[in-house]
Amino acid sequence: MIKRIAAVAALAMWATAPMARELDVNLHDDAAEVGLYFPPTEDMYVEDADLGGSLFFNDDGDVALSGIVHVTGPPAEGFSPLQFGAGAKGYLIYADEPERTVGALALGGSARISIPAQVPQALVFRGHVAPNITAFGRAKRVFEGNIRYELDFTPRASAYLGFRYLRLRMSGGSNQTLDNNLHLGVRVRF
Repeated sequence: MIKRIAAVAALAMWATAPMARELDVNLHDDAAEVGLYFPPTEDMYVEDADLGGSLFFNDDGDVALSGIVHVTGPPAEGFSPLQFGAGAKGYLIYADEPERTVGALALGGSARISIPAQVPQALVFRGHVAPNITAFGRAKRVFEGNIRYELDFTPRASAYLGFRYLRLRMSGGSNQTLDNNLHLGVRVRF
């Protein structure tokens, strides 16, 4: 099953790579995530949106394939360092121990605090929650929370230090944490 999920993910990323305009890679000793994101089309009337997907995997054999639509609003009139966003994220997760495949559709929100400096910086909070009604398979709930401290070195490249917490609550009452660590990441726009 894990080989099928990895093959589908690799094919999806390969097929959509020519349309992608942003690559996001983050990793630590025990896990990694690779994401491809696409620019919003002219018909969407949004300036800042994440449209795309990512592949997460860890050394325990867990794999998560996700797709995201997340829109961030513009700052308020004048100078406002605070931006809010909302969106949805779909998950297909293979949890290696116990061997389970689950899916979920999560709603999420974000807050971004920009820090004006010679090198633009930001503190970003983002969370997604899928309750029992939108979780499939043996999952009763999926929760993912991220915190990032970003540095924009150039308009097309940024690096960040982040923390991700990704947890599944299973129908049998057990919980499985797929990630609960700090990670380093790079976002490149092309």
